[in-house]
Amino acid sequence: MLNPKNRLIDFNLKNLKVLIRVDFNVPYSMGPTKVLSDLKILSSIPTINYLLDNDCSIIVCSHFGRPKGKYDTDFDLKPIVDRFSDLLGISVKKLEHFDFEHVTQCVQELKSREILMLPNLRFHPGEEENSDEFSSFLASLADLFVNDAFGVAHRSHASTVGVTNYLPSMPGFLMMQEIEVLQKLMSSPKNPFVAVMGGAKVADKIQVIESISKKADYLMIGGGMAATFLKAKGYEVGQSIIDADSLDLLQEFLKTLDAKKCELILPSDVKVEIPEKEQNVKIVSIKSIPKEGRVMDIGPKTVKNFSMRLRSANTIFWNGPMGVYEDERFSNGTISIAEAISSLRQSISTIVGGGSTADIVEKMQLLEEFSHVSTGGGASLDFLSERQMPALEALKI
Repeated sequence: MLNPKNRLIDFNLKNLKVLIRVDFNVPYSMGPTKVLSDLKILSSIPTINYLLDNDCSIIVCSHFGRPKGKYDTDFDLKPIVDRFSDLLGISVKKLEHFDFEHVTQCVQELKSREILMLPNLRFHPGEEENSDEFSSFLASLADLFVNDAFGVAHRSHASTVGVTNYLPSMPGFLMMQEIEVLQKLMSSPKNPFVAVMGGAKVADKIQVIESISKKADYLMIGGGMAATFLKAKGYEVGQSIIDADSLDLLQEFLKTLDAKKCELILPSDVKVEIPEKEQNVKIVSIKSIPKEGRVMDIGPKTVKNFSMRLRSANTIFWNGPMGVYEDERFSNGTISIAEAISSLRQSISTIVGGGSTADIVEKMQLLEEFSHVSTGGGASLDFLSERQMPALEALKI
């Protein structure tokens, strides 16, 4: 059971200055920067509103992109702050540069129920270095630290770990919700439990696949990983991109499945691309993938089979697209699985493991049809893999 040392609802927050770490590292388009997803911003608003209700002065901090420890106009937070202000219904002040003296002065002038957004944390090299200097500076701005950034809970940075050495610290409501949902998924899922795993590289997900296979009844594999799984099972996969370095590891994993209750379900047909052919997209059985072909998506028979298994589930975890969904020719598998899961009865627990899968669900306007859509891609996978989560350890969760 989740039992953090400190909880927001147990703390007297009245009129405090609160530093809150959020994850506003949102999908965007360049030139000019445009926010493409509201999910992460909306997900932290309940915690922000709770602080406002307690008359706090709120200092918000987040990273955005990879500016490499210095100011970069492409990663200025202005478009995100503008969107944050719109969604919150309150004008949010912002700063561009980490001039410590100026930042401190602006924070001191901050009134009750006002919000100030610090510059992009990664404009300062001390953030990713988890330097004492930057950690203590951030802590000097507030009376209390709240971490609501589950998406970076697997990072040991100044704003996720270092600052907790200097301030009373606690998780926000989003952080608590993410942990509770994922913890329950692994400790007491309602069976049948179906895991749908996609994406490109086996190496990125083999640990979470191993972990989930101990609990799941069915493990369905799509995306680029499917080609590597098929190769490991002895199938011809043509020119498909496979994770060759993970083949031995994957074959060892496949041997362990015999001793588990988990049934592995691979595609029975796939959509392949054959370069330099006039009709260069074909649907073929996995037994007849052409030597010049590349697996790009799951096929219609696989969609039907996966959907049938999903209809029998009481718990579903989905992470990773079923194909190269950015290309319309190979988006059908991903779209079909999203629609299949979202159409199931509401009593089923349906969890999306963040990252690109969350972006897909949001783009399809299906967020409300899932029980939980995680705001953390890598963080959710690390949590489910039982890897070290420095930010959670710092919060004593």
